[in-house]
Amino acid sequence: MERALVIRRAEPADAEAIAAVHVRSWQAAYPGLMPQAYLDGLTPAMRLPVWERLLGESSPPRTEVLVAEADGSVAGFAALGPDRDDDVDPASVAEISAIYLMPEVWGAGVGGRLMAAALDSSPPPGMSRPPSGSSTGTLARGGSTSVAAGAPTAPYSGTSRTASR
Repeated sequence: MERALVIRRAEPADAEAIAAVHVRSWQAAYPGLMPQAYLDGLTPAMRLPVWERLLGESSPPRTEVLVAEADGSVAGFAALGPDRDDDVDPASVAEISAIYLMPEVWGAGVGGRLMAAALDSSPPPGMSRPPSGSSTGTLARGGSTSVAAGAPTAPYSGTSRTASR
């Protein structure tokens, strides 16, 4: 049975659900990679102040958060905002800083839909959208580093990644 999926901009009222997704995804994804005692000690209440602050920001530059609702419940989120690299103009290049999903929707295409929505979303306030048809600008908005179409990104865990859309 296919779940009804809606992707929308997060609202301050979503902070608690986003914090729960954040914690559950870490606890399910990182055993063996992070100390188990640390993962076991994570609680949504620990992450809640961060999400309340981010979702309450009103002046640029700010973080834009999208949520994926599956059957009416927040099943994942993506956060994007001005790029934090020193060698780019944060007013014109954005980065996707987080995509997290509830383990129950892993492999169901929710992450891909969130990534596509983040790439297609209007830029966060204080940033300008690249010219229409500018794949380089779109990819730059979509990655955690600035990339040109097909250019390798910075190594991650000893592997090289190529950005494409």
